[in-house]
Amino acid sequence: MKNGIKICVLGIFLFTAFLNAQAPTWENPEWENPEIFQINREEPTASLYRYEDVKSALANESWENSLNYQSLNGEWSFNYAASVPERPISFYKPDYDTSGWNKIKVPSNWELEGYGTPIYTNVVYPFPKNPPFIPHDINSVGSYKRHFETPENWEDKEVYLHFGAVSGAMYVYLNGQMVGYSEGSKTPAEFHVNKYLKEGKNDLSVQVLRWSDASYLEDQDFWRLSGIDRDVYLYATNKATIKDYTVVADLDETYTNGKFRLDLELANTGKKQKGTQVEITLLDGAQEVFKVNQSLDVVEGITTVQFAQEIPNVKTWNAEKPNLYALLFTLKDKKGNVTEAISSKIGFRKIEIKNNQFLVNGMPVLIKGVNLHDHDEVTGHVISEEVTLKDMEVMKQNNINAIRCSHYPKNEFFYRMADKYGFYVVDEANIEIHGMGATNQGLDGDEAAI
Repeated sequence: MKNGIKICVLGIFLFTAFLNAQAPTWENPEWENPEIFQINREEPTASLYRYEDVKSALANESWENSLNYQSLNGEWSFNYAASVPERPISFYKPDYDTSGWNKIKVPSNWELEGYGTPIYTNVVYPFPKNPPFIPHDINSVGSYKRHFETPENWEDKEVYLHFGAVSGAMYVYLNGQMVGYSEGSKTPAEFHVNKYLKEGKNDLSVQVLRWSDASYLEDQDFWRLSGIDRDVYLYATNKATIKDYTVVADLDETYTNGKFRLDLELANTGKKQKGTQVEITLLDGAQEVFKVNQSLDVVEGITTVQFAQEIPNVKTWNAEKPNLYALLFTLKDKKGNVTEAISSKIGFRKIEIKNNQFLVNGMPVLIKGVNLHDHDEVTGHVISEEVTLKDMEVMKQNNINAIRCSHYPKNEFFYRMADKYGFYVVDEANIEIHGMGATNQGLDGDEAAI
């Protein structure tokens, strides 16, 4: 009997120790609140990469080749918790001991690195249907940590932290302070981090929850995988910088002349800069099609530059002849010194539907398309440039001319290659809720989601 009492007491002790080791209840978390889908996240902009000079801007199409960018891809310290109560609470503190943690590649999906279980499902949610709630005992959590130092020449610049895509709800901490929160697993999230940075080594911590209230909107027919699955990097801008732009490259009614329109946003977080020169150049190979230069005072906040130009006998873009022009933006100070350069490829085309027929540049087009998920047999949702190019090569060999992005936006490289090699792209927002039974019950799968 005494031995039985001892065993019983020991069992109670171990159970109590287990409970004490659990994290406290997460009351009213952001990831179960439909009113909150981001905290401190930057407004989205066009995808653009800043270079120090014109030559670099025209030669490159990747952030990795600019001194204004610093990759945070690679090996991170990683902790996997099978449920919310098991997550580490104070992991974001700089002095937190991660010596017992494992290492994980970023980008990656943690289910393919040995943590948790990949789930394939279509209509049925992989958790009980009770929006906006997710059972805490089945919601796995990945905690990430790494260190970095910023370059010395970034001292007087604005610094941003960029996540290309994170599958799940994400909390971001820098040097023990919360930077922000983000939902939306297939679109970039950026945070302005100047006030959190310090000289020397910086401690970056990220906690990702597999499911959130946003998961009710992401009920696509595909493998459900988790983690940081696109690029992570820092980038720096001058106080006065090109913030965003919108380009329309249309054709006139004769489909012969190009109609170019541009809205360019300049942002300035410092003092008023007088005599800033904004140069806009359109290039056909090495030949200048046009160049305009505007001098203006860039005040604190946002300054907008608008421009329009007609281009006679323009080379048009279509899937068979994907002619592209290089559009170059150059910022110069009042002395004419280049402070920033950005380039982008654009194509002139007109899309119309007339008499129930799809027309490109006035000509009827038969769409021969495919659906394309982000999926690799080894790396899951992490899609390399090599795989993207191989997919497009095989599509071209089989006379495919259109790609439906099922069912969410792709990474930036995909769109550049679609422009370059000639594909009509049907883009999609990352929204699908047919697991709620809110669509036509006579249909199923993607048909019900359209």
